Amino acid sequence: MARNNRRSIMGPIIFGFAMIAIMLGGAVLFLTQTLMKLDATKAEALSGVEELISSSPTVIEAVGEVTRVVPISEDSGLKIMQANELTSMELEATYLVEGTEGKIWCVVELVGQNGKWTIDENRIRVEETISGAMAFRAANRAHDEGDYEMSEELWKISYKGGRRLEGITAYNVGCALSRQGKTDEALEWISRGVDEGYYSSSFFEFDSDLDNLRDTDGYEKLMARVHDLEGTTYRVSSDDDETSPVATTR
Repeated sequence: MARNNRRSIMGPIIFGFAMIAIMLGGAVLFLTQTLMKLDATKAEALSGVEELISSSPTVIEAVGEVTRVVPISEDSGLKIMQANELTSMELEATYLVEGTEGKIWCVVELVGQNGKWTIDENRIRVEETISGAMAFRAANRAHDEGDYEMSEELWKISYKGGRRLEGITAYNVGCALSRQGKTDEALEWISRGVDEGYYSSSFFEFDSDLDNLRDTDGYEKLMARVHDLEGTTYRVSSDDDETSPVATTR
């Protein structure tokens, strides 16, 4: 009799767990489909943001006539606004806005519901700065796209914001400056990165970002210092030597 009782109890329990699993699976599927719909319509929604920013009284009051709107971050995260329905989401998009009277950071809030995004002027706010982490990510993207002036500015913002990464951020600023042909300033920033702990002779010698620096005396001195820190010897190629500078173990 005891066995039969246990069976009669276990049956409903197993059924209950099965129903919970089905409900959870359905909720996950619904949420996934909602996110896919929103992702598919996000680009279209964002395409109208620049015009909205340019005509915003809040923005115009801050910078005058808008001359340039640069997207910085469009992936700060989706937030569930109504957890019980799982249909309303929020996305923050950050832009650098330049105008005739200065520049600002502009954050635009988009609300997505039932697969569509909506935005209005009341969801635009002006910020004095952005986080170091956001600036660093945006700088990486700008550099990859060949906008070296922008990557320089963003990495400097990241550096000022405290995201120094043991010299990596300073080195990256130097790379952006080198790409622009600003060799003296580039060497200063790369040297700062070395001071903060980032140096790698093998990487420096093959990083194409530093190509504009290689024929300068400052680069030779920098590499000699890096090799000294690594405990290796830096051999400068002579006019008769077609090989590149190499590191040898002391």
